[in-house]
Amino acid sequence: MSSKRGRVPFVAPLRLIAALLALWVLPLWVMPATAGEANALRPVDTSSPRATLQGFLEFMNEGYGAGVGLITSYLASSRLYFTPDEVATLGRSIRYQEAAQRSLD
Repeated sequence: MSSKRGRVPFVAPLRLIAALLALWVLPLWVMPATAGEANALRPVDTSSPRATLQGFLEFMNEGYGAGVGLITSYLASSRLYFTPDEVATLGRSIRYQEAAQRSLD
C-alpha cells in the first residue's frame, strides 16, 4: 500500500463533498437576491421555436462553462473554501441557468 507521507487519504473526498454541497446550497443563498429581477441577464427571445432553443443553448453554455471551469480549478487546488470571486462566478453561472429555464417557460 503506497501513500504519500503527511497526506490524509480522505481529504480529496471531503473537498469533493464540499464542492457539491456548495453547488447545492449556493442557489438557496443567491435566489432571494435575484428574485426581484425579471430579466437578470437579457430578455429571452421567444419569437420562434428556433430562437427560443438558441437562447436556451447560449444560456446553458455560458452557465456550464463558468461553473464547471470553476469547480475543476477548485478541485485541483488545495483550498477548502471558495474565494469571494469564485462565489460571484458561481452566482453568475446560476443566473445563466435560471435564464435558460425562463426561456423554456
